[in-house]
Parts: sequence; C-alpha cells; structure tokens
Amino acid sequence: MRKIFIFLLIIGIGVGTYFGIKSLSKQGEPAKTIEQPNEIVYKLVSIERLQELPGDISANGTNEWLVVKVFGQNHDTVNRLFNMYYFTFEDEEGNIYENNPNSLNDAIIYGELVVDGTISGTIVFKVPAESVGKLIITDEEYIEVQELNIK
Repeated sequence: MRKIFIFLLIIGIGVGTYFGIKSLSKQGEPAKTIEQPNEIVYKLVSIERLQELPGDISANGTNEWLVVKVFGQNHDTVNRLFNMYYFTFEDEEGNIYENNPNSLNDAIIYGELVVDGTISGTIVFKVPAESVGKLIITDEEYIEVQELNIK
C-alpha cells in the first residue's frame, strides 16, 4: 500500500511540475496584437428612408430614398482614394442600385483620405420602398469589397 501511495505522490508531483512550468512559459510570451487591415474600413452610422430629399427631389411612386450615413477610417500606410461610386446597394433579390448624386450637404463625393484619417458622410440610393439588402463598398484599385447589412 505504501508503494502505491509513493507512486501516486511521484505522479502528482510530476504532473503539477509540468503544468507549473507550462503556465510560467506562457507568462513570458509577448502579448498578441490584432493587426488592422490595410484599407479604409467603413461602419454604418444611420439609415433613413425618405420620400423627398432637400430641394423637393421626390422619390416618385413606390420608390423611396435610402439615405445611409457611413464613417470610414484609413488603416493603410498610404493615402487612399474614396469615391461615391465605390458604394452600391444590393437588395435581397440581387438587384443593384447605384449611388445617386444628391442635395445633402454631407454627401460623400470623392477625394483622398490620409493615413489614419477619417471620413463620414451620406450615400443615397433610389430604391423600391422598404428594400432590404446590403451596402457594398468596392475599391477597384485595391480589389477590396466590404458589405454592410441594411434592414
């Protein structure tokens, strides 16, 4: 019985020492960092559905204006171009709608975004009323695509 006890004690010490050394080695490892993508990353700020835009621009009939406010940040190491035509809306049936030039003061048109710079503004689409789908942002120069759900 005493031999079994000593045997189990030796196994217990060995297992405890193994896990103790293993946990000590993890403490000395450098912390992992999450890298940002080398692109402009966009987020939805708000979604609004209107029958009319400022300046009495009507959506007409069964259509509505889908007014999407976005915020973007350049996570690349170089300045990046942005353009209103990088944004399209795809509804659930797969129909694609182009961004409409509009009368809103904060509309995203085009420009260059500096490294770590931010942009916020409005993108507008004329779509059938109550359309749901996704905002698709394509940067043709870098062949990047980002999709943001719109409900």
